Amino acid sequence: MTGHTREVDCLAVLPNDVLASGSDDRTINLWNTKNAALIRTLYGHTLPVESLAALDDGTLASGSDDKTINIWNPNNGQIIRTLVGHTRSVEALVQLPDGTLASGSEDRTVRLWDVETGELLNTLEHTRSVDCLAVLEDGALAAGSEDRNIYIWEPSTGELLAVLSGHRDDVVSLAALPNGRLASCDDRSIKIWDLESGQEINSFRGHRGDITFVAALADGTLASGSEDRTINIWNPDNGQIIRTLTGHRNEILALAVLEDGTLASASEDRTIRLWNTKY
Repeated sequence: MTGHTREVDCLAVLPNDVLASGSDDRTINLWNTKNAALIRTLYGHTLPVESLAALDDGTLASGSDDKTINIWNPNNGQIIRTLVGHTRSVEALVQLPDGTLASGSEDRTVRLWDVETGELLNTLEHTRSVDCLAVLEDGALAAGSEDRNIYIWEPSTGELLAVLSGHRDDVVSLAALPNGRLASCDDRSIKIWDLESGQEINSFRGHRGDITFVAALADGTLASGSEDRTINIWNPDNGQIIRTLTGHRNEILALAVLEDGTLASASEDRTIRLWNTKY
């Protein structure tokens, strides 16, 4: 799917086979994934769009280098409200089970928001930029940071539950796995964590370039995108590469899994591609 004029930084899956993509061109495109048609383009951010999250009520949240979070009605392209409070780029967005929106930023904080009112509910302080977020099976919030650690928070109280240490570089992406596990990646390695014990249970490498993103697939496998222009599908239990997907002409920047299990990838080559990972 082509239409962005600069690199595509983030993806989010909306209902009814719609995929949202955010770009350095400051726009969000909405795509029909059944026919690859562009449905509409959302305008409103003044700097690159770095993060997206589909919300339970059918709206879409977007975070930007312009320090704001916009809540959109994707059916008409209108901004419902703008959340203001971060002092640097908003790098990650996830919705918690109670409907709260969590945002991670280069300003070294995770902020928790009431989406309906726009009220800031809490701020979780970190020592370095927060680059990625994930919601765990038990509702806890995982935050990956430039300080090479993963922080596990109880979002309802703001209590820090655990710190997972072991990466040798910035933690750039997280993916919650079944059975109380978490996948994380830094520039070169993917690690699998047991969240009950807080212990690293596996670590593996395989890409020829920096790893940029990890995503859990519906069949229990794990996808990773890289600067080497490929996507690897892994068995997270033993770290074996099941297959490698090739086709992008530049760095892969984001992955998302559609409702039917199809994998979407976004790239610096300005395209979004859809993959049958079982082929």
